[in-house]
Amino acid sequence: MGPNPLPPDSAARRRRFNGGSEYFAYIIEGPPPTKFMEKHAGHAGIGAVVGFVFFFTYYYGWFGMPPMDLVGSMGIGFGSGFSASVISYMMSRDK
Repeated sequence: MGPNPLPPDSAARRRRFNGGSEYFAYIIEGPPPTKFMEKHAGHAGIGAVVGFVFFFTYYYGWFGMPPMDLVGSMGIGFGSGFSASVISYMMSRDK
């Protein structure tokens, strides 16, 4: 038998050598992250942070603005968060 290609502390190695069921390992560990999520999860996080900041800024009327209704502040929060995540993604593509 050749050398083992699995890293010594990987979940696949534990399943293979401890006789664990692949079904139960999937339930416990969850699905493996996709390449897309590993690569672009930070952009969604930036959008969420920007969206929350803009939502609370407009909903509670911070910085001397009058407070806005819930629907309007949700729209501004979602729109600005989405645009921030798209801008972050587009700027990172040039690397």
